[in-house]
Amino acid sequence: MDSPDTAEMATAASNLNLLDLPSELHIQIASFLSYPDALALKHSCRHFYSVVYTGVHLKVNWLVERFERKLECPMEKCSFRTDEAFCNWRIRRIMERRRQHLECRRAPGGCWVVEGQTCHTDLVPLWLKGQGPRRVVKSLATLVHEAATINTPTGTHPVDPYKTQNAEDPPLPQKVQDLVDFITQVKYGMLTTKQSEGDYLASRCMALAATEHGGIDLVFHTNLFSSKTMDLTVHPQETNISFLDPVSGAWASISGTASILSNPETVQKYYSPQLKAWLGDMGDGVHDGGPNDPRIGVIKLEAKLATHVAAKKGILGRAVDTVRGAVKGEVPNINSIRELSMAELAEWRRTHQS
Repeated sequence: MDSPDTAEMATAASNLNLLDLPSELHIQIASFLSYPDALALKHSCRHFYSVVYTGVHLKVNWLVERFERKLECPMEKCSFRTDEAFCNWRIRRIMERRRQHLECRRAPGGCWVVEGQTCHTDLVPLWLKGQGPRRVVKSLATLVHEAATINTPTGTHPVDPYKTQNAEDPPLPQKVQDLVDFITQVKYGMLTTKQSEGDYLASRCMALAATEHGGIDLVFHTNLFSSKTMDLTVHPQETNISFLDPVSGAWASISGTASILSNPETVQKYYSPQLKAWLGDMGDGVHDGGPNDPRIGVIKLEAKLATHVAAKKGILGRAVDTVRGAVKGEVPNINSIRELSMAELAEWRRTHQS
């Protein structure tokens, strides 16, 4: 049986927390932490803010460790001066994925957050364990359906009635052909990129120069020394082009991966004499806006996801149905919403190489 003194000491020890330890031990403990954990501890209170080190060496060691483990690393230039400058949007995203154990290997001892631990079992809900693949897919489909509806006293209603009422899924050839016909007819779209030296988006109007792979991959002209070229070079996957017909209200949005091409064969293949109006002639016989002008380049956008909303009715018909819907509280069926998935676009590209 423990003595009263021993019991009191045990109780006192159980009531201790990290702050009760000497500062020397705080510094020693923090020296074993990687940058994300040290940063979290540093911002937990004033005391740790003053003693926890999160300087350049810790940042560099963390990035090197991630590179060696073949984990995602920021490709753009990082500033190591302060924590605020270092933690740009990509670093914050990496830290969030790490915090949620999304980077961990699905194997025993594969946790990157706590060395030697196994965390993959925690990512699977208990009610899904032991179910076969088909039952899992069916259960997830049920969850998605339930999450997309709202139960009210008048029944179950879709959370997005406009999309539910207007969504259509015609055969793939029809979806692609209608999309290609639309963007070819509109021709002018807004190209959105992520700034090469910032966290903001920038859009500019672009004229469609050509299409490839059955119309789903788009080609545009560019000045190789323009800001959009730099944006696409640094952030090729964060690209979107949208088209709008203001008369019918139809629109299309295409997201994908952009590439910048400057080889003479490609430039001459897609060259247009109208480029002279945008590039001008410098009078040196080289920068003249011609097909051999070194400033001319080509943007190719490989589509990964696409949405096309086609108008079913004209202006008058849409106006009447919209007013009727507003009066009755019913969503009108005036558009056809089609979506092209990554798999559908890849299949179309495979069968349409030219």
